[in-house]
Amino acid sequence: MLELLGIPYTCPGVQASAIAMDKAKSKILYEHAGIPTSPSMTLYKPDGYDVEDIKETIGVPCVVKAATEGSSIGVEIVQSEDQLEPALKAVFEIDDLVVVEKFIFGPEYTCVALGNDDAYALPVIQIVPLKGATYDFESKYAAGGSEHICPAPLDDEMTKLVQSYAIKAHKALGCRGVSRSDFIIDADRKPWILETNTIPGMTATSLLPDAAKAAGISFPDLCVKLIEYALE
Repeated sequence: MLELLGIPYTCPGVQASAIAMDKAKSKILYEHAGIPTSPSMTLYKPDGYDVEDIKETIGVPCVVKAATEGSSIGVEIVQSEDQLEPALKAVFEIDDLVVVEKFIFGPEYTCVALGNDDAYALPVIQIVPLKGATYDFESKYAAGGSEHICPAPLDDEMTKLVQSYAIKAHKALGCRGVSRSDFIIDADRKPWILETNTIPGMTATSLLPDAAKAAGISFPDLCVKLIEYALE
């Protein structure tokens, strides 16, 4: 509606947000941009699926994700082969499009890209879930659900690499204003992108304000920056 009425609004536009929300489509753009993303299969409910083919192609452990949900809704981590079919059934109850990807083990990080054509990266944050083993819905929104270490305890080379991938993701998806991309860094020191959030949270437990604060940007100044990017 804002587009139709010609009213500026903060955060990325309709197309960028729609693509980023679709994990299957965004993975294609990540690959084209040279950003490592976990090997995966995309399943469509009406087409059905072959559990044995998934086991052979992706393997176990793996992650079964609702392709068009957010906030870790519809995410099942499969640790053994007997868990795969129940996980698929559970996620297909939530979404008709499902992504099954190889499980990447390692700590989770996030990085904010701020700006339009001249986007730059804020300090990388390490996310340490305190409510469970993964950064799930409760860890994201409950007070004390996770610890944010900012700047993340990474060397300069790894920090710059993650930041460069966050900016590449921002541009590949056609984002403007702000985006926040999530990563896992494996034991071989390789960052893998998980997804990009085009409307990052602005709550007391959110990551964007934490990253801005670490960069010396106060919350009011962050709000002003987002408005200025929208007006551009």
